Amino acid sequence: MLHTIIQAVYAIILAGIPAVLAYAGRYAKKFLQSKHLETIAARAVKYAEQLLPAAGEGNAKYRAASQYLAKKAYQLFKINLEPDDIQALIEAAVADLNKEMAAFADAPAKEAVEDEEPAEEETTSTEEPASGIVIADNGSITATNVVAQEVKKVGDMTLEELKAALANN
Repeated sequence: MLHTIIQAVYAIILAGIPAVLAYAGRYAKKFLQSKHLETIAARAVKYAEQLLPAAGEGNAKYRAASQYLAKKAYQLFKINLEPDDIQALIEAAVADLNKEMAAFADAPAKEAVEDEEPAEEETTSTEEPASGIVIADNGSITATNVVAQEVKKVGDMTLEELKAALANN
């Protein structure tokens, strides 16, 4: 009789293992899909920023990012995302991108290390007050005190302003 009870319990446990594994597999699949969708949403936001670099085109950028995200979600996972899900993923990706840009904007500037001695010759420099950068005639670039000037942080700049600031270097 005890042997029969042990066999019944053993059969129940063996029957339950596939059900538990199937449940865990579905949960793992959904978890991995959500992580992949977050990555795709971040890529979609960066794509929209590159596609439409002008400031003030938020609706067009959102439309481009949402179309990219919906297309990739269907291609990769064969799922149709709801508009609320698309909006949530894109808003989260934009918030992450803004945090990332703010981290770079608040980072202190590094001093340029030169192996050579500075030239003894007198050089005149042209200072660009909007960017806080001094460009000497000999081609060397140094940063001035940006705190005293009213300069936008990198996180507050549009893509065009950032490109223009980098082009001045």
